[in-house]
Amino acid sequence: MNRPLRETAGWQSRCRGMKNGPLALLLAAAACTAPPPADVPPSPEPTEPPRGAGTADEPRVPLPPEPPISGFSAAHVREWVARHVAARIGAEAVTLAEAAATSIMVTHHQGLPRPVRNADGSWGYEPPGANAMVRTADGWTGWSGRERRPVSGARAAEIDRILADPAFWAEPDHVPPTCTDAGARRLVVRHAGRAAVRQQSCGGVGLTGRLWELVYGGPG
Repeated sequence: MNRPLRETAGWQSRCRGMKNGPLALLLAAAACTAPPPADVPPSPEPTEPPRGAGTADEPRVPLPPEPPISGFSAAHVREWVARHVAARIGAEAVTLAEAAATSIMVTHHQGLPRPVRNADGSWGYEPPGANAMVRTADGWTGWSGRERRPVSGARAAEIDRILADPAFWAEPDHVPPTCTDAGARRLVVRHAGRAAVRQQSCGGVGLTGRLWELVYGGPG
């Protein structure tokens, strides 16, 4: 493609105006051997960011948007924790957790979720992370992705100690946000006829925060 006359003339003028001398000659060789390249258009933006849910080879199927609420509602948290757990690791996890005498389901809600491509090609936001653990006659089991596995001995023992500690059951169900991040950590706990539905913002605190970390981190 021919370069516009004005651009070519300007390049030639700059090259003729260089003074003589060894350094000037070297600079001239580098700068004036050929006209400057034409403008290169910027690289196109990626058409699809990393997927945000499901397994590595499975596109996500979005849940309907979680309706906003004012304040804390145990019923709302219980319902949506179950929905997110089912979406992330499978409906079997929710069925087993709700049928067991002792179980824990947890979710992690990012304050600024990243955009992801849905299975139908539309765009949405990365859904909350989720995990669950269930205690059976054979001990604790949990999920790594959609695979159910035994929980490591050390992790299971620490979970049992927390659930047996009266201080855990005395902790507040809701820790409201004290930071600009609107994220949250949620738990639904069942144990020996007792239940707790909790939500903490701005990171986890106390035994509730530690229990959330143990379950969300998987079987170990």
